[in-house]
Amino acid sequence: MTSYSEMTSSSSDDEDCKPVLIRKHSSTLPRHTPSKSDVGLTIPPVTSATSNSSSQITYDVTITTPWGDASTVTSQITCKRPVEFTHSWSFAGTDVVTRILTVVVENVTSSALTLSEPKLSLSNIKDITSLNGKKFRPLRALGSSTFAWKVSSSPFNSLNTSAQFHADLVSRCDDISDDVTSTVTYQFEVDNLRPIYTIACSVDDDEELRNGVMTSLRVDVTRLRDDPDHETTSNGQQLLMFQVMDTRGRWAVFGKSSGILSMPASRIRESTHDATHVATATVEVMPLVSGSLHMPYVLLHRFMKRRSSEFDEQLSSTQSPVLKPPRLRDFERGEVFYHHVAHQVAVLPPQSDVTHCVTEL
Repeated sequence: MTSYSEMTSSSSDDEDCKPVLIRKHSSTLPRHTPSKSDVGLTIPPVTSATSNSSSQITYDVTITTPWGDASTVTSQITCKRPVEFTHSWSFAGTDVVTRILTVVVENVTSSALTLSEPKLSLSNIKDITSLNGKKFRPLRALGSSTFAWKVSSSPFNSLNTSAQFHADLVSRCDDISDDVTSTVTYQFEVDNLRPIYTIACSVDDDEELRNGVMTSLRVDVTRLRDDPDHETTSNGQQLLMFQVMDTRGRWAVFGKSSGILSMPASRIRESTHDATHVATATVEVMPLVSGSLHMPYVLLHRFMKRRSSEFDEQLSSTQSPVLKPPRLRDFERGEVFYHHVAHQVAVLPPQSDVTHCVTEL
C-alpha cells in the first residue's frame, strides 16, 4: 500500500519533467486567415485628368493590413477605355433644316464586344428620329460601328446644343461564365447655326457642254433669314460681293468674274423656311477638260461701307488716281450653304478629239 508521502513525491517529479514553453511573441495571433473584410482597401478619386479624348484613367490604390507590423502598400491601377467615339453633324442633302448626326464607336481592344440600346439625347431639340435598325450591334476587335439620327432643328433653338450618346456595352471574359454589361456615355456639343444664304450654280441643261466651248454659268443666291451682322444702306439694301473662281484648273472664267448683289433688308418671318429673296448673276465660263466636272467655286462676302478716315479722304480726292478697295467681311462657318458642292456636269470632248476624258472624284 502506497503512502501519502510517496504519492506527493511522484507528483512533484512529474511536474519537473514537463517541458517549459518559450513565448517568442507577446502579441495575440490572428484567430483565422485574413479575409477581405480585414484589409483596408482605399481608392481615392482619379489622379489624372480625364476627358472624352483621354484613353486611360489612373487610380492610386492604398492597401492597409490590420495585423502584425506590415506597412501600408500603395500602388497604381491604370484602366484603359475599351471604346473611342467620334461624331459628325451635317446637312441632309439640300435641306437646310434637317441634319444628320452620326456617332462612330470604335473598339480599341483585341476582344469582340456588343453594343445594345443606343440612345441619343439633345438638350433643346426633341424632334429626333433614329436611323438605326438593329437593337444589338456587334463590334469586332479593332473594328467600328456607326449610328445615325435625323434631327429637325428649329430657328428658336439656341446656337449651341449639348448632346449625349449612351449605350450598353456587353463584353465576355474568359474567367467569367456570364457576360459583363456596362454603360458607356459620350458627351459632346453641336452647333445649331442655320444658314443665312444658299448658293446654287447651274448651266443650261438644253445646251451641250463641250471642252473648249464657252457657256453661261448661273449663280442664284437666296437669303433664308435676316442677317443682323450686316449693315444696311440708306435705301434699305444689304450688299453682297460674289466671286467665281476655279482652283483646280478645270474651268476658265471670262469677262467679269465678280460683282455686287443687292438684297432688301426687310424682316423675314423666322417661323417659315421658304426662300424670300433671291439674287441672280450670270458669268461666262469654259470647261478646259472633258469628263464629269464639279461646278466652279463661288465665294461670297458681305460688302461693307468703308469707314471714312483722313487717309481715305486723301485717296478718294480728285487729285489721287488710287481707288479705295472695298471692305469685305467673311461669313462664319455654316452661314452660307452650297447646294452644288457634290453636283457634277458632263462635259463632252471636242468633236475632233474623243480619246481623252477626265472624271473628278
